[in-house]
Amino acid sequence: NTTVQPDGKILVGGGGGYTSQGGTARLQADGTVDPGTVTPWDSHARSTAVQSDGRAVIGGLFTSSAGEPHPYSARLTVDATLEPDFNPELDGGVQSISVQPDGKLVMGGAFTHVGGLLRNRVVRLHPDGMLDVFFNPNANNAVHSTVVQADGKILIGGLFTAVAGVPRNRIVRLNADGTLDTGFNPNANGAVLSIAVQADGKILLGGEFTSV
Repeated sequence: NTTVQPDGKILVGGGGGYTSQGGTARLQADGTVDPGTVTPWDSHARSTAVQSDGRAVIGGLFTSSAGEPHPYSARLTVDATLEPDFNPELDGGVQSISVQPDGKLVMGGAFTHVGGLLRNRVVRLHPDGMLDVFFNPNANNAVHSTVVQADGKILIGGLFTAVAGVPRNRIVRLNADGTLDTGFNPNANGAVLSIAVQADGKILLGGEFTSV
């Protein structure tokens, strides 16, 4: 996963390459590594997102960095050091992170609990990492992509076939409060692994589907 920061620098995450297991790094605009910004993880980093204050939120399959526990998500300061107080306590991997304009974080993945509470595969956190208890879409299988639209609605794609107990195949749109946008139902016949929204509001999907 890559995220372009407002200053033109590029945050990258993955497995292998910079470390033997997984890692994140910040690159200069010319592609060279920003010194001191490589962070090793014990498994893959699958998603990166940059908050308005420059801090970076990382999600993936990792559970620690340099022996320090950070299960499946972490936040880095502007100088790429780990924030010890950011710990949402997820019980499974994170595949996607999106930042809302108000700073809240939408995460999708394979987890079923966050902070000890039942939250199936998609969750919203306050900027400090605390759970937004009123947001609970409840997907019945993994979420691989999350995107916040300009109007505050949230697109999620993945392997699921139901959200909030309603049949929805692999892609849904949520209202800003996390409830299902019932008028949106593209019905993909295979996994939706990536979503992007164009400037004109049209939606691009990528994945394993052959019909929509």
